[in-house]
Amino acid sequence: MKTIASLVGALCVVAASSSTFAMRLVDFEQPSPAVLSQAQSVNVAQLILNGMTFELEGGGAPQLAETGGDCTAFWGPLNSTQADLPMPGENVGVRFITDDGIIAGNSVANLIVTYESAVGRVGGMILDIDYSEAWRIEARSALGTILDSMILDETSDHAGDGLATSWHFDRATNDIFSVRIAYIGTNFESRGFAWDNFMSDEVPPTVSNPAVPLPPAAWSILATMAGAGVIARGRKVAVRV
Repeated sequence: MKTIASLVGALCVVAASSSTFAMRLVDFEQPSPAVLSQAQSVNVAQLILNGMTFELEGGGAPQLAETGGDCTAFWGPLNSTQADLPMPGENVGVRFITDDGIIAGNSVANLIVTYESAVGRVGGMILDIDYSEAWRIEARSALGTILDSMILDETSDHAGDGLATSWHFDRATNDIFSVRIAYIGTNFESRGFAWDNFMSDEVPPTVSNPAVPLPPAAWSILATMAGAGVIARGRKVAVRV
């Protein structure tokens, strides 16, 4: 039986050898909160972090949420009583993003993530999927065509109060230009959520050495490793007004 250490090592080898483009991560732990807070204070149209552009469908930038302050994203454990608190061991750090910083309301702003160049592998996490909340995640082409999609709800693997539920797409070619994360749940009165640990990678353009698809479990482990700091975080930051 493989040990956890050997499994993690194998995943790192696959992730590193399958692409000449370094896997990118945005986890909102870097840069400092002041940079993101300043961006929000001037109501920027989008956030650009490490080659990924984050914007709300319909206009505006997502809001930064942080454990320990006022509740702006979700009520975490135990029993949805703690402000913006993930379950221990989720490796999502203390900062993530949400839509408008207001939990109750009649609508949820969908998130659009656009990549600076086409990629073949993308993934991320949605925190605190519970109480009839559900999401549809779509991988889209340059023309906005839906290439693939998946749904996460309270019955999904590792979904629940303060838990980080992984999503990912693993394509054969670099045809993903954007991802749309749309709320399709029926709970609006007390819905709460956060988005975190966005990852992207290219599939190498070679026939002689085809990309090795990463199984869902591998993406989940890689996202966890990223949150724990095992995978280096990108630090190039720009904010557009």
